[in-house]
Amino acid sequence: MKKKEKPTDAEIKTKKIKNQLKMKKSARNIIIALIAIILIVIVVLITRNKYEEMTEYTIKNYELYQYFGGIKFEYTGELSLKNNGEITELKYKDIEIETDSTPIYFSQKDNEMLLPKSMGLYIPHKIEKNYKVPYFSRILVEETQTDFNAFLVREPKNLFLDKSFLYDGKDMYVFLYETKIHLNNQTIDLSPLSYITVVYGSEVTYYNKKLDKFKIIDNVKGDVVAELNGYKINLSTDMIMYENNNKLLIKNVDNLKTFTG
Repeated sequence: MKKKEKPTDAEIKTKKIKNQLKMKKSARNIIIALIAIILIVIVVLITRNKYEEMTEYTIKNYELYQYFGGIKFEYTGELSLKNNGEITELKYKDIEIETDSTPIYFSQKDNEMLLPKSMGLYIPHKIEKNYKVPYFSRILVEETQTDFNAFLVREPKNLFLDKSFLYDGKDMYVFLYETKIHLNNQTIDLSPLSYITVVYGSEVTYYNKKLDKFKIIDNVKGDVVAELNGYKINLSTDMIMYENNNKLLIKNVDNLKTFTG
């Protein structure tokens, strides 16, 4: 039987180097795997936080109010809103309700409101400029010596909103600037941040923000027309009335491009 030869120093050194390289490669693979896992966890956490930011909104230490059916509901302390993509739920203390597009107002801020649901933004003098204002957006209106300026509240800079109005795709219109409403042979002046709900062939309800006045009008005859910045909007048929043609408002708000300024 042939005696096994003793490995040379060179062979021993080569083997040690190979083992060291193998160990380094294994350690490197472990480190890469750990980094990948950490990155995945970070992405999941960021995605979850972003989703929560988009679907949940909590307001603390504010006095707020809404009108429902002519009754004023006031919220003090903490108010939570949650949107699942289809409905918005409002939670105040132990009460949870499904809310519609009715704006939420800040009692201590006469010039600001919160939108519980997404609404379409329409600029009459720019016929093709239609956008979406996402739910939980805050609208701010500042009064100057000669006019008003409306803004979408954003950080670090608010986005200016041209002479325009909001429409929820159903029956509610929110006006960002002074607007005249013509119905039943009378004219009603609405201040910025006021709204009106028009159910065709039925009743009309409106809220005048400046006067803090909610009114219900029955037996409306003919169409209800709003006049804003020299343009007319037929609130009964949901269209902007131009000289040569009328333009129907897009009712599926989610199909509109989000307004970015």
